[in-house]
Amino acid sequence: MHRKNFIRITLLGLLAACSKTGLSSEILEGESPQESFEAKIKQVIKTYLDAEKAAVIKSGKDKIVHLIPNNGVIKGGTNSERESRFSTYNQALLVFVYTHLGQLEDAKAILRYFANEISDTARAHIYFSDKYKSSSPDTNKDLFLGFFGTNNLNNDSGGARPAGANAWLLMSIEYYNTAAINPYEFNDLKDKLTDLLSFLQSEDGGIRKGFVGSNADNVYLISNQITENNISAYFAVFGYSSGFHGGMLGWLGEDRWCSKRNTLVASDTDLPEIYNSVIPTDLFSWPAYIHPDFQQKIFSSLNEIEKCNSTQKAPYFGVDASFTGLDFDGKPSIDTISYEMTIMTIMALKAVNPEASDFYYKELKTVLNKLLEDPESYKGLPYVTNFKKDNKMGFGGWNNDSNSYEGEMIEGDSLDMRVSVTSMMWLYFLVTDFHPLQWAAEKKGVIPEKDRFWDF
Repeated sequence: MHRKNFIRITLLGLLAACSKTGLSSEILEGESPQESFEAKIKQVIKTYLDAEKAAVIKSGKDKIVHLIPNNGVIKGGTNSERESRFSTYNQALLVFVYTHLGQLEDAKAILRYFANEISDTARAHIYFSDKYKSSSPDTNKDLFLGFFGTNNLNNDSGGARPAGANAWLLMSIEYYNTAAINPYEFNDLKDKLTDLLSFLQSEDGGIRKGFVGSNADNVYLISNQITENNISAYFAVFGYSSGFHGGMLGWLGEDRWCSKRNTLVASDTDLPEIYNSVIPTDLFSWPAYIHPDFQQKIFSSLNEIEKCNSTQKAPYFGVDASFTGLDFDGKPSIDTISYEMTIMTIMALKAVNPEASDFYYKELKTVLNKLLEDPESYKGLPYVTNFKKDNKMGFGGWNNDSNSYEGEMIEGDSLDMRVSVTSMMWLYFLVTDFHPLQWAAEKKGVIPEKDRFWDF
């Protein structure tokens, strides 16, 4: 065969092979395939995480090398106070992301911090109380009271120990264990968290809010039930038991399912105002992963979720940056966009209404493109786009009597002008198409038909 023909045939064969495997013929011409938008954003997130970790190391706070602080999502304070405060929920999100990235040492370091906290006998008075006993088979043990929602490494934390934050930490341990060399290292931590959630389940099946108090001497149980906490606990405890999971679904169906609106609500459905009440945005996205049919039902109409729509300017990204996203709920009192809520909704809509999902994603790209265009100026996503109520944003529940949020208030420019761990971790889930609750749902098994309250 003539040499030129041989080379031509060989090249054609290579091109055909590349076509079959999905590789671009540009590779043969010495050009790399174009990196996707999602891959570029993922790199922005990795750069952010590396920079945050390096900053903590530089500050000499070896104890929190792997505990990325809250940045702006704290109550004012100096830079050193910001570096010392972190949320349990955010750390759980970090464990998911580090594990997904294959950075198991970073994920393990976070979990080791929590494991060390409860094994330190000098700090036992913070986490255990003889007033409450474990409900595990090994009875008569002092109950583990849970980790604080917000922690402060400079002193003993106080305040709430929410069931939801502890549930997310438990869920992150289960995910870490799928990749860990030693999946039994954090069994004691996992067992104590599971036992706590079991203890918090009331007779009607719902999960109580959790404990409040800085130590065993002043701790007390909050008996009211939060819908989001129940959803988190449902996914966090693996498998499916008729008592724990079935009881929780029974409570959701009886107490929080509004069939007229095809949504879960934040308050008792017996209240007459429930048909006009606003619904927290995460009550559309989180429960959607309980079952595919439930997901279809929640998003069978967009009327409810669209009540949470908000179009805002995002000053962090410049005066001209504005887009439509989702608020925390439909209340007019604080009109902003939560990046976390927006991303959760984009992901939950994807399977059942891709057109609506694409709309919100396209809107979000208005600011995401800024991260790629000018990475030196824009390091990531803040927690919200803007402030609209006395330059403050609250965390907690809205109190109609006092016309204010009950919970921690954050002053100044932090929430809309500082990059947020929460937003960045959910952005990672979006661009990698990995949702912790969807992963957890796949581990639940079959829900018995009698427990599927949405079908009744």
